[in-house]
Amino acid sequence: MPRVKKIVFLEQYCRISGGQKVLLEIIESLDKSRYKAMVVLPARGQLSELLQAKAVPFKVLPLGFYSLGYKSFFDLINYCARLPVLLFLFALIIKREKPDLVYANGARTFTWATIICHLMKVPLTWHLHSIFDKGFLRIILNFLGRFSVVEKIIAVSKSAAFGFLNLGDKVKIIYNGIDTKKFLPASRDNKNEDSLLISSLGLLVKWKNQEDLVRAAYILSNKGKTNLSFRIIGGPLYESKKGRSYLLKLQKMVKNYGLEERVELTGHRDNVSSLLKKSDIVVITSKEPDPCPLVLLEAMASETAVVASDKGGPAEIINEGEDGLLYRAGNYRQLADKIDYLCENENIRLDIARKASFNCRINFSREVFQKKIKEAIEGCIR
Repeated sequence: MPRVKKIVFLEQYCRISGGQKVLLEIIESLDKSRYKAMVVLPARGQLSELLQAKAVPFKVLPLGFYSLGYKSFFDLINYCARLPVLLFLFALIIKREKPDLVYANGARTFTWATIICHLMKVPLTWHLHSIFDKGFLRIILNFLGRFSVVEKIIAVSKSAAFGFLNLGDKVKIIYNGIDTKKFLPASRDNKNEDSLLISSLGLLVKWKNQEDLVRAAYILSNKGKTNLSFRIIGGPLYESKKGRSYLLKLQKMVKNYGLEERVELTGHRDNVSSLLKKSDIVVITSKEPDPCPLVLLEAMASETAVVASDKGGPAEIINEGEDGLLYRAGNYRQLADKIDYLCENENIRLDIARKASFNCRINFSREVFQKKIKEAIEGCIR
């Protein structure tokens, strides 16, 4: 009987967002008779609770807490200060666990994992969920990517892969996938089409730019679109004062625009599937390129029309005007026009939603994703 191979996964966040959902999906895809998973994460929280429920062992390391998207000078100092301790503690984990593969689910873990894996001759895979199209960090990551222990860099989109194409065959593009059986089209027989709900789902962080939706709601309200309501669903990455600052900004905007009766900030919600089914339009407002947002695929599978900013993965996944609409990132007036167009043209909106669902089920299903991930992992373990 072949030996069970051990994979140590490295995760940089303890809350559940897109990257953490992908991590759980990868672990779920593993053949338990062939592979054993263990996860290293920065703190206990939503992710550790889910791992515990799935009987997946985990270890907490003091990785620190950082901004999502753009990294501040404080983030850099914090990371450098923790690096020696991380290297030492991770080396102890490698020595004790003797993994056949280390799987870094993000750039922050990839950097120090590369050093230790190189020293201890352990194969390493990096799942690239971000876009590094310029800057010093991209140079560092490219340098580390050339190490012989780095077996594969799995990029979630062409936009994510672009900064690392010089690494050749090491880079493999695997778009995220979702459980299309969970995100089923909603029955609209009992829906009141005179009242439409426009939703945004995601972490409340500056680069996700939910303020575009607040401004678009204000424009549409001034145009007399009284049948529209808006939901901004999600919470901050961290519950600290700094982490909640963007939430407070959005709350202030809603109040200043007099939209308290029209725009609801719901906080974090777990029932994404039912929220999407209740929505007529889902908006993705990221002002920086979003590599491959899961909520885009979840909305498409749920047969909900999508309007997304035109940077990153959404521009690769959406066929403009056919199975979704794109707007120029940051141009909230154009966003308002696109929302208005879909609201005023029910047949077009529903046709776009149906085509989106078909696209998602053919190209971005859980089965397609798991098959490609399993092939990639098998190719990385010597």
